[in-house]
Amino acid sequence: NTAAEFKKRNIPVSAIVLDWLSWDDGMWGQKSFDKKRFPSPDKMIEALQKDNVHFMISIWPTMDEKSENYKEMKEHDALLPGVNICNAFKKEARELYWKQAKEGLANYGVESWWCDSSEPVTPEWNHLEQPVPQVQFNEYVNATGDIMPVEKSNAYGYYHALGMYEGQKKDFPDRRMLILTRSGWNGSQKLGVTLWSGDTSASWKTLQNQLVAAIQFSLSGIPYWTFDIGAFFVKKGINWYWNGEYDDTTSDPAYRELYTRWLQLGAFLPMFRAHGTDCRREPWAFEDETNVFYNAITDFIKLRYNLMPYIYSVAAKVWKNDEMFIRPLFVEFKDKAVLDISSQFMFGPAIMVCPVTTPMYYDRSGEAIEAEKTIKVYLPSDCGWYDWWTGSYYDGGQWLCAQADISKIPLFVREGSSIPTEKEVLRFPDKQGKYQPFELYEDDGITNDYQKGKFKITLV
Repeated sequence: NTAAEFKKRNIPVSAIVLDWLSWDDGMWGQKSFDKKRFPSPDKMIEALQKDNVHFMISIWPTMDEKSENYKEMKEHDALLPGVNICNAFKKEARELYWKQAKEGLANYGVESWWCDSSEPVTPEWNHLEQPVPQVQFNEYVNATGDIMPVEKSNAYGYYHALGMYEGQKKDFPDRRMLILTRSGWNGSQKLGVTLWSGDTSASWKTLQNQLVAAIQFSLSGIPYWTFDIGAFFVKKGINWYWNGEYDDTTSDPAYRELYTRWLQLGAFLPMFRAHGTDCRREPWAFEDETNVFYNAITDFIKLRYNLMPYIYSVAAKVWKNDEMFIRPLFVEFKDKAVLDISSQFMFGPAIMVCPVTTPMYYDRSGEAIEAEKTIKVYLPSDCGWYDWWTGSYYDGGQWLCAQADISKIPLFVREGSSIPTEKEVLRFPDKQGKYQPFELYEDDGITNDYQKGKFKITLV
């Protein structure tokens, strides 16, 4: 029904994700469908695929002790000592874990995996106050040290993903791997992994921190990263440090503004996804075409999909040339003025993204505020720049007050760029009227044949 509503409203969507509770009631971590709620999962997934909508499901290394998966793991000595968690460091345990996922999920058409809780312990959960980083790290090391060698604790997420990657590659070699995981380690990028920032709280401060995290994470060598658009926790809820701030959720204009700005930034991440608890995240949760937030949300979803030829071609260079999606300005430009700028980044080689991370319309109580609908943006001096929205040209090396009403965030294009879109190739010539052609990458988008050289590159 969700995919059908997107189609009815002419809003692009390429994946539906089923989070936890796909299993029978109470059987946490069981890798099979609840037959009462999902009597024909294969037909459901097939119907989605006919509309070019992929299907992802979440799986957990932690299993309820009453579940069949747990009993089988215990019988085969495939658990970490003293707990109900798969011992992903053990090859035989990884193979059994995949066998369970294959029999209960992959055989029904599940093609991509959300490997949740892949730390696999979270001692900070439900803390009243957030520990300082050193204390939080020590708590994690102590908790993992009870069940695994401490020197391996950071690598658990890698091995968890490795088991899924190796299993699918063996049994479904034509299925391109996609794993969304909360934790990874050096080498995770070779396993088809995207990491996300985990459960976050709905606040402007969190959004500001997520922007910085996106830039920093890109420097780690793992190119695919994302977040929960709108944050995971929205309401104040239980009394702990990771609470949200918006009990009225999508009916609160203050949260609508925050969500819209979060989504506008998310449209320029390697993976573009909305997820969370407390409220629905579909665009129609924000009313309809009569609402400015709904229009801004749907416009940026459509912008993301219109840019897909550019984004997919950047992804090819990430794969072939070890390039980055999210590029800190100091990586791209010699201008020393960019060294301290963490509020802007390049998305691929051509587009500079300048997110809005402060409220302009409503305060925390939902009262309307008077604020300038502009933000300060720096244009690096290495080149000239085009305003994406107006087409106006600006010399580099200057600060601008860029327009940033709710319908947009400032986007600038490096002069000399060519950007392929679904509709046309956009040109942004330099002062001499010249531009660089762009390498448009194409493959079947589904199989692993691209690894055998079955792809097409066209200069456009």
